[in-house]
Amino acid sequence: MLNSLNLEQKEIAMEDRNRSHDIISSLPQDILLLIVSFLPLKEAVRTSILSSLWRRLVWTPHHVNLDIDLEQRTSNKANEGVFRAIGAFLRSYNNPELCKLCVGLSKREKLIILATKGVNKELHLDFSEEQQVMTNDHFNLNLEVICQSPTNHFSEFSGFNFLKTLHLRSVTHLAENIVPSLFSNFQFLECLKLEKCIGLRRLDVKAGGFLESLTVVDCPNMSDITLSAPALKSFSYIGILPQIQLKNVSNLVDVMLDMRDGIGLNQFDCEELLSLLAALKDVEILTLSGWLLEIDGGRNPITCPHFYQYWHEPYFLMHCAILKSTSLPLEHLKVVKMVGFKYQEDELLLIDLLLKKAVILQLMTVTSGENHSWQVVKFPLTQLKLLTRCKPKHIAILSPKKDSFFGFMEEDSNGLCSLHAQRN
Repeated sequence: MLNSLNLEQKEIAMEDRNRSHDIISSLPQDILLLIVSFLPLKEAVRTSILSSLWRRLVWTPHHVNLDIDLEQRTSNKANEGVFRAIGAFLRSYNNPELCKLCVGLSKREKLIILATKGVNKELHLDFSEEQQVMTNDHFNLNLEVICQSPTNHFSEFSGFNFLKTLHLRSVTHLAENIVPSLFSNFQFLECLKLEKCIGLRRLDVKAGGFLESLTVVDCPNMSDITLSAPALKSFSYIGILPQIQLKNVSNLVDVMLDMRDGIGLNQFDCEELLSLLAALKDVEILTLSGWLLEIDGGRNPITCPHFYQYWHEPYFLMHCAILKSTSLPLEHLKVVKMVGFKYQEDELLLIDLLLKKAVILQLMTVTSGENHSWQVVKFPLTQLKLLTRCKPKHIAILSPKKDSFFGFMEEDSNGLCSLHAQRN
């Protein structure tokens, strides 16, 4: 009993000492808001775990109620109320700040938008995931930046020109017209992300000379994506296989396509997939994750795009004999990283093929299911002793043709083994 009392007294004394040292939390709220306003959004969110006081500073929303006539909700007048509210929110002093917009479209329909802004000219709009699950109506988004004149009505009060990052989450069919209208005013937007838009079927993005990054994640009903953005450098997509059309994307250098969810309800068209890969011929970094690419010997040879780096993740089924006879050398491929192959035979066949076709390959690594990374080196059978001189852990596996073997040398904290990838 005495021990427990002493422990409680020590804990109380420790809390008192912490309070005495915490001179920041005792400052007036206006000063605390000013401190938070200088923090990036992610860092400001982390402060919310310090105490209930900091949590209230970051996550206490301002409520704005807007009533819009359902018959006029597609008109400019109907959207103007939303523009004014978000524009005032963007221009407000506090950063980060949370605003809750309740847009009454009718007696039955209400659009709820949680808007969060950060100090780095970023805006996050969450359109209520619960409402999205309840309706689940399909819709399309046509996002286009419209060049505005200095006398444009909205430019006087919107403040949208300062925005650099826009994150749209759980967009519903109720926002099918409001979101494009908002987007059209973001003249200097550099980064756009769409996430968990369940009912979204078609996405058409036409951006000006500033959009550099586009990310689309977890939109399970997506069927078509059309993208035209001359300044775009990075494009990431995670979800089911849609039809993707890339137009006017000459500056695109980094593409990640994660289609491990399969084709969903869409029709699979091999020609469309090959056309997409051909459109990516000038990118420097290509990440393909979790889908099947089968080469049919009856089709025309496929010209290899000029990739500089190539990430490959599970489940590519390849007829290597056909590839060897029809594919051209990979003259620009420098780095290969392979992750998650389930079958060693398929992995070794692809390794053998890439080592022969990639004429300037500098590095090939394979990551196992236990997240161990290994550098791959190919040796003739007569040079087995060379592998044993390498300090990191190593494994030797006979090649599919049994004319050589692959040395897998584990990466360590000091870097890779000094040996580089070699080819016959």
